[in-house]
Amino acid sequence: MKEVLKTIIDGTILTNKSVMKQIPFIIFLVGLALVSITNRNYSERKINDVSDLRQEVRELRANSITIASELMEISKQTTIFEEVKKRGINLQEAKAPPMKIIIDDKHKNNNQ
Repeated sequence: MKEVLKTIIDGTILTNKSVMKQIPFIIFLVGLALVSITNRNYSERKINDVSDLRQEVRELRANSITIASELMEISKQTTIFEEVKKRGINLQEAKAPPMKIIIDDKHKNNNQ
């Protein structure tokens, strides 16, 4: 047991034939460990990015709902009428609904 510990500490175990045969495999294992560590760090960063983006989407969705609500409020006919009166603009509400103007293709070709 003491001999094995001594060969490990002084480095002579690395010159042993059986260990020398295993060097490519050891290098492969070290490379595999590095790839695994890199992959884990990359995936953790991506998970954090996704979490941040989800939070941002929640905030933007809430902001969108607030803006849509405000737009609905200010585009109501009564709100517009009150704003027009407050600013002193001389406008009146239409008594009749708007009419659709239809241009016939025959008239369109004659005018050109």
